Amino acid sequence: MSNSVLNHISRAGDSNLILDYLEKKEELKGFIFDFPSLESILNAAEGRDFSASSREVLYQTIRNQYDRAQIDIPMFWGEILNENTFTITTGHQLNLFGGPKYFIYKIISVLKLVERLNDHQKDKKFLPVFWMATEDHDFEEINQVNIFGKKLSTSKKATGPVGRVDTLLFEETKFELAKVLGTSLRAKELLNLFDRAFEHANWADFTRQWVHDLFEGKVVIVDGDDAKLKQLFSEIAIQEIKAQVTDRNVSLANSSLSDLGYHAQVSHRNINLFYIEKGIRERIDILNGGYRIHNLSRSLTLEEVTKHPDCISPNALLRPVYQELVLPNVAYVGGPGELAYWFQLKGLFDELKVSFPLLVMRDSFLFVEKSDLDLLNDLGVSLEELQNENAVLIKSYIQKNELKNIDFENERERLFDIFKTIENKISSMHRDYRSMIEAEKTRVQKFIEKMELRAFRDAKFKEDVNIRKVLSLKQKYFPNGVLIERKTSFMEDYLELGRTEYFSQLMSCSDVFDSRIKVITVNK
Repeated sequence: MSNSVLNHISRAGDSNLILDYLEKKEELKGFIFDFPSLESILNAAEGRDFSASSREVLYQTIRNQYDRAQIDIPMFWGEILNENTFTITTGHQLNLFGGPKYFIYKIISVLKLVERLNDHQKDKKFLPVFWMATEDHDFEEINQVNIFGKKLSTSKKATGPVGRVDTLLFEETKFELAKVLGTSLRAKELLNLFDRAFEHANWADFTRQWVHDLFEGKVVIVDGDDAKLKQLFSEIAIQEIKAQVTDRNVSLANSSLSDLGYHAQVSHRNINLFYIEKGIRERIDILNGGYRIHNLSRSLTLEEVTKHPDCISPNALLRPVYQELVLPNVAYVGGPGELAYWFQLKGLFDELKVSFPLLVMRDSFLFVEKSDLDLLNDLGVSLEELQNENAVLIKSYIQKNELKNIDFENERERLFDIFKTIENKISSMHRDYRSMIEAEKTRVQKFIEKMELRAFRDAKFKEDVNIRKVLSLKQKYFPNGVLIERKTSFMEDYLELGRTEYFSQLMSCSDVFDSRIKVITVNK
């Protein structure tokens, strides 16, 4: 089997904000630190201040997390104690078996970027970090995965932070996965990977284990649901509760974005924190001058936040602040939806005196069978065109193929020229015939449009078989107009290519400074 990068195709479907960011539009500079490049990341590291005491806390805390899970921490983690060492971070929800493909693509993007940075210079060291969204409470979003057209999910329910959920809740999905994967050697590799992870009691350690094993310990995995790290965040949490700093700053940012024609990605509250304990994650509200825990019959005191900072959990808008506070981070690698809400946060970071990172778009990859590319070529349709809506795709196909020799535009122009000539000749007559001419012109225009419609329908009928082929390929790689990376599991490509080839292809093609989709051909 031989695989190679065929080409790059442009992204479609991202918000105008992200598309303009990728084009480096000047009006967005006020919302970011700088546009991403190797040089700008190195410049950010030059100005990144992270104290020795914070490094010590971070080092020991993450070491303790690995020790509790009985997983060997990456050997390079000790370098975090060096003042010239910085992190490049990505993060994601704890999706069942990884969820959609781009879970893997995020980490690949970070690994390749770190490799490039470390190869580019020797004065500084960059470490890859994966931040687990263990405090997320959207259990319904993480409890499923799609593979080979089958949806695997648990019928059980859970509340509170998903990282604390009992791994046994997902036991039934392990057996379903075995049925779907089959009995090949590569399938057994994956099943062994997850079987080992199922030995852990909670979903955070389950995820840490299989991600650690899959990437062979090349990425440091951080769980933010940790009392030691929350202690560093407690002062900001108190400031948020007392002064509602997020609400004020994000409101201003949203207004500025709106003035430029952009929409806010994430809505904000007056207090953007949750209260958490076993099985509970509830938002904190202001009520009668106090701080009420939603859906619980009690209030929260600032003293409680100070003594037990682990009871506080930041929401989607404050989580970036928390993350950048506890890491010597200089760049965050995320998808279009994620990066969009970082544009709401620069003012908040500035007020809280927390370093704002470079925002880097993660890689997108598309594994395409060579036979499908050959078929598209025969049909005269590009892979990029498959991103279009069905109606647009069908019309383009017919115009390029069956209707390429049926064009009424010349006839339309000649007829209109005739009408213009007649109008000029009768302009000096004593009666005004312009309304008559205009009516006849309209009738002819409708006749031409009717003929065009009938020609299109006839062509569509004649090309029905090929049109079905085109739409089938669209559904295969861009289901419902969305890149397949958002729909199905990485395990499909892993089983096809094998571990070594799969990761080799991804790493060799990765380039976060080229935002286009990387297309990798597969000979089946």
